[in-house]
Amino acid sequence: MSRKETLVLKPAPRAVPWSAKTCLLFGGTLGFLGWFFLAFGSVGVSFVVPELRFGLDDYADGTISLIEPTSSSINKETVYRNHYTFEKEGKTYQGASNTIGQQYKLGDKAGIEFQFSNPSNSRLEGDFLPIYVLLSPLLFPFVGLILALIRIRKGWRAIYMMAQGTLAWGKLTDKIETKTQINNQRVYKMVFVYRDEYDYAQRISTRTHIPHVLEDEEEEPILYHPEKPSQGVMADEWQNYISFSDDGRILGKSVFLGVMSLVLPSVCTLGYGALFVYMIARQF
Repeated sequence: MSRKETLVLKPAPRAVPWSAKTCLLFGGTLGFLGWFFLAFGSVGVSFVVPELRFGLDDYADGTISLIEPTSSSINKETVYRNHYTFEKEGKTYQGASNTIGQQYKLGDKAGIEFQFSNPSNSRLEGDFLPIYVLLSPLLFPFVGLILALIRIRKGWRAIYMMAQGTLAWGKLTDKIETKTQINNQRVYKMVFVYRDEYDYAQRISTRTHIPHVLEDEEEEPILYHPEKPSQGVMADEWQNYISFSDDGRILGKSVFLGVMSLVLPSVCTLGYGALFVYMIARQF
């Protein structure tokens, strides 16, 4: 018998295992690239955040106490970390700012801008890196965030359809090659036509770099929104993460994959959370 004759699903709502949910939301090539770029980009963000100073409303004269070359360079000029001290109301404070090139010498006098209510929040007067320098390290996390959000949106829709969708069978009517590649594999737009529960013809499309999983049968299983039949997902597109039991339940393929798909998102959440707390704490 064909799969169309044997595959049945329990009535909605159906339970979707947590391991399948995490894979659908955060896994796959798109999810991995997104979270990897976010994690890798946190290095650049950690460079930018200390340079962002807010609420500097007071001024004092300070002294350069230490100059350190960093491992960073901009336009082939070394970035230097300049440590300084200054006094306010008889109390000595310390701080550090980056400059492109060595602009100070040990013992030089320098103007210090600081926050009156929190003098530890300070910087060298006029010391701010060019906007392109501040924004360039954000490129990786920005691209990563976009990729991760695309994956989450796609995965969320798949989870909803698994839990609430109506099963139908669609025939491939069009396969269009796109200019996009994933893992050196061409992405195709694939169009399917199926009949809903009222026997009306409906049409949905999907983009995938693994088209063979959607053209190995005469008709492919589709889970569509019962109130919006033009919205649906191809069940076999997610076959690495889910399967169907004989009694119509949705099963997760791998608990290990479910756990691993949470690693990079957890790292990013902790890393960016720590940077956010640091920024807030510095203001007080």
